[in-house]
Amino acid sequence: RQRTRFGQRRECFYHLTGRSADKDMKANDIMSCYLKEFLRNTTDFICIKDKDSVYAGASQTFAELVGCSSPDELVGRSDRDLFGSELAEHYIADDKKLLASGVPVLDYIEPLPESGGRKRYSSTSKYPIRDASGVVVGIYAVGRDITAQIELENEAGSAQRAKSDFLARMSHDMRTPMNGIVGFTKLSLDSDDIGQIKEYLHKIDDSCKYLLSLINDTLD
Repeated sequence: RQRTRFGQRRECFYHLTGRSADKDMKANDIMSCYLKEFLRNTTDFICIKDKDSVYAGASQTFAELVGCSSPDELVGRSDRDLFGSELAEHYIADDKKLLASGVPVLDYIEPLPESGGRKRYSSTSKYPIRDASGVVVGIYAVGRDITAQIELENEAGSAQRAKSDFLARMSHDMRTPMNGIVGFTKLSLDSDDIGQIKEYLHKIDDSCKYLLSLINDTLD
């Protein structure tokens, strides 16, 4: 009887609003189909977890990231079941902060499981899931692999540091003989002692040879 009364009320609601139950059901079916296709084909890491960090769903890409063949294998499992202890505790701690604050966290860099010893990273955004009364009951996360970008930035940083070190070393190495050349040239000009001048010229020659050798090594 209750179901009958509910059915009658639902039919009355659709009659009063001019909406069709069949149309709503079809719309829901279409939306469900779209969502499934989206989760199957997106390249983003998408997952849905309850307040205990237990997975309720995920994209195919995320499932493959954690070594599962399909998102169904994730349902009912937690981060501790899927990741090493350090990474799992990192994810769970982040989830607890979001569950407590209810404030989305956008585009922050977090570690991914390593692949063949290669460190990997994701740019991740996490959002709270609220029930009808507004209470946070879970989270969903959307991430994108940015490992290649991080590696390029690290390489650029390493190259810049190497360039700075090289220039600092070259600056020191080139200034030493140049100071010798300038200094002994001045002494030679100020001296009337032929023997002393010849000694200064030998030192200038030595400095010039060292400087030329340094330049050749740099160019090579």
